[in-house]
Order: sequence, then structure tokens, then C-alpha cells
Amino acid sequence: MGSNFMYSTRDHKFIIKEWLSCEKIFDTDRFRDFYSLDDVDEVLDQSLKVCSEVVAPTNDDGDKIMAVLEDGKVIVPPSFKKAFDYVMENGWGASNKDKNAEDAMPGILYGAVHEYMIAANPAFTPYVGLGGGVGNIIKEFGSQEEIDFFTPKLFQGIWGGTMCITEPGGGSDVGDMLSKAYPTDDPNVYKISGTKCFITGGDHDLTENIIHLVLARIEGATRGTKGLSLFIVPKIWINEDGSLGEPNDVNVVSIEDKMGLKGSATAVLNFGEEGNCRGFLLGNPPDENGVGEGIAQMFRMINGSRIDTGHCALSVATVAYNNAVAYAKERLQGRPITNPRGERVPIIQHEDIRRMLLTQKATLDAMRAMIFKGYYYLDIMNFADDQEEVRKAKRFIELITPLIKAYCSDQAWLMITEAIQVHGGYGYTEEYPIARQARDVKIYSIWEGTNFIQSLDL
Repeated sequence: MGSNFMYSTRDHKFIIKEWLSCEKIFDTDRFRDFYSLDDVDEVLDQSLKVCSEVVAPTNDDGDKIMAVLEDGKVIVPPSFKKAFDYVMENGWGASNKDKNAEDAMPGILYGAVHEYMIAANPAFTPYVGLGGGVGNIIKEFGSQEEIDFFTPKLFQGIWGGTMCITEPGGGSDVGDMLSKAYPTDDPNVYKISGTKCFITGGDHDLTENIIHLVLARIEGATRGTKGLSLFIVPKIWINEDGSLGEPNDVNVVSIEDKMGLKGSATAVLNFGEEGNCRGFLLGNPPDENGVGEGIAQMFRMINGSRIDTGHCALSVATVAYNNAVAYAKERLQGRPITNPRGERVPIIQHEDIRRMLLTQKATLDAMRAMIFKGYYYLDIMNFADDQEEVRKAKRFIELITPLIKAYCSDQAWLMITEAIQVHGGYGYTEEYPIARQARDVKIYSIWEGTNFIQSLDL
């Protein structure tokens, strides 16, 4: 039965058009001339059609063909490339991460589009979004030269991107990482040396280059997270005229053999095996106390990724719920408890099945409400003219971000176990999609800082 993508725009239309005061967002100077509430139905209907017809068919390939490492290079299923190019070329991809692009959607509207894409193939979607996330960090903290040099191709999807934080000896304990950066004759260019692991999209053949954001400690900087700096490290060095040059001594050691999201390449990367890996320092070098700017810069991307992670969990769990409802309507089993001699009935008529389905529906609706309230406040924070509203939105986002990540990823796992239970023994088999959704969803309580780590933010 494969992934069996089932989704609807109904909840998102209600949230955007009726529940939240999205007129405030559409009426800001940023969006007034480009989007209105009247555009919502068309955008959501068209994006769901794209995700159903273009993205969803790639999901089975991701799970069966998988991302594979051959001769030091990662190859993803061929269908991923076709879908990736279509998404990027038709305005459904990383260009929407560019806050200044005229055709970029409001975050709350693109959030719905993004949800359909995740649900259609959660292993494919990180390739789409990471380049835009890297582009935003460079735009916020880079020099004008770096912005002009890197961001256009990141937002266009010509180049991909990654966050390189975790190391074999340091995951949540970021301050103990061993990656080093050494000055060169160019004050903005450093030699990079170190190993990073669990790097999502660490290598692939979807784009002509990959821009890694690498946390490392400049020689002489202070210990702990305070001493870290962030570097722009291209997989392939880029010449001054923008053309691609020689490989930048970034090597794929391996990719993980994971229980789920098998089409998403999770890589171990070595930087500077031959001493020739170069990176551009983002922002300023460490100050007189050896304090760098890297951890604060990287957390701007991490916090956005934490909201995305909670949203990924919701998306996968919603597909599981929709499949459970469809199965419960079709599966004939047993007779009503009030009429034990009557005809067999679909299991959706049994009280305990209804309890499990209603538990899923209520929990998923609450998760979606929390996530889209977050997108709403992000748009207010980024685009509203009233500075008091901006201040309140910023405080709300600081509170709700770890809740979105932790609550949604924990609950999604539990809700999928209910969807499995609805399917009975069939839910434990790969014949139905629920087993894959269970395999795919578990990572989200671990990604971007484990859920216990999220509690430290509160």
C-alpha cells in the first residue's frame, strides 16, 4: 500500500481565514501588494495538488531505493531530483524563506504548504528547506559581499545547505566539540578541521554545491560554547566570479543506516582531512576574552528548525490518522455491543475505535493550533509595523518554540501508536503505511536537541 498520502486543506483554511487575525499579516507593508485572504484557497488547493501528484509518489522510492553512498558521494532516488527541481522552479521551495523576496509567502501561509510537503514525503522535505535556512543566517550575520555571493543560489535551490553542529564526542554537549579553525593570510578565511556527524542532507546529488554552516573553535578562543564561531564552508570552493572551483576537502565518511527517513541522507563528514578545507568566518572573530559569535548565530537557525521539527511530527502523524480513519471505515469486524446478533459493522462503529480516533483528532488539532499560532507570531515579529506587537510576538515565540518541538514530537509518536492499534495486526506490518510512519516520526523527539534538552529552554 506504500505511503498512501491522504491530506486535506480544510483545517488550514479555517486557521488562516477564520481563527487567527491573519488580516494583520496580509495588510502589512511587506505583503499588502502581493497576498490577501482571497488568495488563501487557491494557494492551498494548488500546493496540495502539487504535493499529491509530484512529491508523494517519491515517498516509496525514499524508503526502498534510499539514499546510498557510492564512491564517496551520496546518490538519492532519481524521482527526488525531478520533484526537487519542480518544487524549486515553481515557487514552492526555498525562495519562500527569503523574507525580502517579492513572491515569498507569509510564513503562516507557507507553513501550510510546507505541511503538505512534509506529509507527502518527510525524507524529501529537508533537502528543500535547508538551503533557505542557511541563506537566512548568512543574510542576517554575513557581510554584504557574502550575502551577494551565497544567498541567491541558496534561495533558488541551485545550492543546498546544512547545519554542522554534532560531533561523535559531542551532541547535546555542544561546548565540548573538537572542530578547529586556523587563521590564514586572508583575515576572513580560515582552515577548518574536524568531524561532524548526524548531518541531515550532508551530501546529495540534488544541487551543484552544498554550503555547510560549521561550528568550530578558532585557535585561542575560550572553552565551552562561548568560544565557538560559525563558518561558511562550501563543499566545492567557489571562484571569485561565482563559478565552481576545486573540491574543498569536505569528505563523506558514511551515511547512517536509519530506521526511518531513509531517503534523507544523514552523513558523517570530515572537514580538512588533507589540510585544505577553507571556510569564511561569519560575523566577527572572538573578542579579547576569546568569546565568539557562533552559538548565537547558529541558534537563530536551530530555533526555526525546532518549530519545523514539531511541524514535521504533526504532518507524519496526520497522515497516519487519516489512514486509520479510512481503514476503520472499510474494515468489517464484529457486531455492535448493543446488538450482538446483528450484522457485522465497520470497526469505526465500535466505541474503542472511536475513542482512539477522537484522541488522535483532538491532539492533532491542538498541535496544529500551537504551531500555526507560532507562525502567526513569527510573521508579526518579522513584518508588523507596531513595535509593541513585535515585542509581544517575540516574547511569545521564545516561550512557545521549545513547546512546539517537544510536545508535538512526543505526542505524534503516541498518536501513531493509536493509529497502529486501530489497524490491529495489520498495523504491525509493512503492508500498510502506519509502520513506516512510526519509523519516520521517532526521530523528531531527538532532532534539534532532545526533548529533555528543550525543557532547559523553559
